[in-house]
Amino acid sequence: MARPILPSVKSGVQHALPFAQTSAPTKTRGDLRVVLRRPRSAAYLAQVSKLDAGQHAHSKRAVDELIAAITAEFPELALPDYPLGYLSRCHLGAPYEVHTLEVTGGIIEHFKVGQTIGPEFEKGRALALHSAYEVIEIHRDAVYCLRADGSAVRV
Repeated sequence: MARPILPSVKSGVQHALPFAQTSAPTKTRGDLRVVLRRPRSAAYLAQVSKLDAGQHAHSKRAVDELIAAITAEFPELALPDYPLGYLSRCHLGAPYEVHTLEVTGGIIEHFKVGQTIGPEFEKGRALALHSAYEVIEIHRDAVYCLRADGSAVRV
């Protein structure tokens, strides 16, 4: 059964997570872009790179570590500006191609070649398969490709 990792922005449901009350609103869209173009830390990349192992779906500790990594990486962002989710190559082998993590729903799902992904994630599918990128961050109005060195490329 899927567990929410972050509070649902759509439903307005508030959970007792540390950033739910303390996140300050991002000042402008320009400020948001500056923050999101920053290189990501090694700790953050390590957490989002563990998604293929599926441990976030089964371990409260893994979920807590992911929440901590997200909030530490983006302390100046408001909740609606956090990533919607992540997309990356799936290492389970054929027929699986990519996997996603929808942050608000805590859903990790593996997709087969040609299987449809939601529209927010579909725009990052080809990028996730590219060897230059470790993880693709999906945001409301942008996609950021994260390289192994932490650099973020806005697409």
